[in-house]
Formats: sequence, structure tokens, C-alpha cells
Amino acid sequence: MKAKPLKITFDLAFPLMLNHRWIHLDGIIGHLIWHRANDPNRFDSKTPTPIDEKKFKRTITLKDGIPCASVGVFEEEDYRAVNYVKRPEPDLMSKGKLDIASGYFRAWRLAGVYNPSLQVTFYAHGRKDLLEELFADLTHLGDNIRMGWGLIKRMQIEQIDHDCSIMRDGVAMRPIPVEAAREYECAYPLAWKPPFWAAENVRLCVPPGAKVRLK
Repeated sequence: MKAKPLKITFDLAFPLMLNHRWIHLDGIIGHLIWHRANDPNRFDSKTPTPIDEKKFKRTITLKDGIPCASVGVFEEEDYRAVNYVKRPEPDLMSKGKLDIASGYFRAWRLAGVYNPSLQVTFYAHGRKDLLEELFADLTHLGDNIRMGWGLIKRMQIEQIDHDCSIMRDGVAMRPIPVEAAREYECAYPLAWKPPFWAAENVRLCVPPGAKVRLK
């Protein structure tokens, strides 16, 4: 099967939580490829984990080295904060002195950001059959999935007429290194390819949503 322009739609049973401004399709694909080939319990977060480049390139087209995979497009451009708090029950506190600075009874507070949309869409240029095979392993999108955030209810991949994976209507659909742009509205240091947490993948890029003209 040949690579084609694709639209990938995820319907969610619960909203998606973010630990970054965008959720990247190529990051999801790279993670799924790595997960199939490695033991996740041996993951070393201190060093970048190499992705199987051959399988990645078979799955997603590269245009001048840029993966043809967009960031997620949400139904609503609305972002909300949520807080998680853990503290001992009042009756436990009244029975004596508890150490809430460490150990089992440690008190903590975590903040998160979520988008209330129940549908997120990605655009890609790649192999539909290989993407469907990889996405069979995907149950959630985003962060804090152990709490149910981003639970996937349904996924659909459909072929479309035009490739919208890098740019659509003159707007960047993913981080684009400025070297690939003829003109651009703005640029910031951003990770432009997976793994997105690796410092060496940060480059001056046109951000998603900014106007751009490619070379």
C-alpha cells in the first residue's frame, strides 16, 4: 500500500489532559513503534531513546526530513486547569502527629491542563495499513491516562484529497524548522521531531497555528 494524505479522527470517552501545548502525531507514532520493540520497564528517561527509523519512515512520509504528521486539532480551543490534592483524612490527623512531608501520608498537590473536547483530529501523509496496525495498541491520548484521561472510544482513518500534515491554508500544522520556510509569522525554540522531550531535537521553529510559506 502506498502512502496517501490521511485524516485521523479520535473520538474520546473522556477529555484529554496535556503536559505540553500540543499533542504530536509523530510523537505518538514513534512511541508506539518503540513500545512494540522494547520493554517499557527498562526505559531510561535520561537519554533519548532511538526509534526504529526504517519503520518510522515506512509509516510516515518525510518531506525534507520533516515528518508529515500534524499536531492535534481540537473541537474547542479551550484549555482548563484542574488540581489533584492528597492529604490525610481529618480523623487520622486528630489521632496524633503524622509526617505529611514524606512517606505514605505525604501530602501533595498537582496541577494539570486539559482540553474539554471529545474529538481530536490529526493529519498525516503515510500508510493507512501500518497506522491502523500501530493504533490497535493505543487506548488513550495525552497525559495522566492512568486516571482515565484521554480514553479513546473510536478511531477512524480516512483518505483525503490534499495533504494537510505540515501546512494547511498557509498555516503551520506542526513545528517547522525555519530553514524549511521561505516566510513565516513568528518562530520559537521548539522540539520538531520525536522524541519531543530530547534537548537535541529543539530548533528554531515556526509554531503550529502561525502563518508560513514553505520553500
